[in-house]
Amino acid sequence: MTGRGDTWNRGHNDALDETVSRNSQKYTEEHYAVNHGRRGSPAQIRDAVRGSAAAADAFERLASHLAANGVTLNADPLTLGVAPAFDPARERFVDSPGADALLAREYCRGFEVREIT
Repeated sequence: MTGRGDTWNRGHNDALDETVSRNSQKYTEEHYAVNHGRRGSPAQIRDAVRGSAAAADAFERLASHLAANGVTLNADPLTLGVAPAFDPARERFVDSPGADALLAREYCRGFEVREIT
């Protein structure tokens, strides 16, 4: 038996599916644009992050976690991308519109978040 609620749910789900699909595509494109990275071996990534104690520590924790879960980084290399600078006063990335685009998303009609000025 289908009632009025089923029709609304079906229409609402179609709109939600379309929004999720559109946002997923947008995220994928922008994510790639922000991360002009390159695949690298663990040694190459260690070399690239050695200037930052925080990044080096994060990589070692990640590598340890992946190894504990059966991921071999030599067989499944990671991608090392850029680390855009963030301006906390403006709450935006410096000279990185692709990264800025990832700070917010397109919301379903009726659920938009208003800009606070």
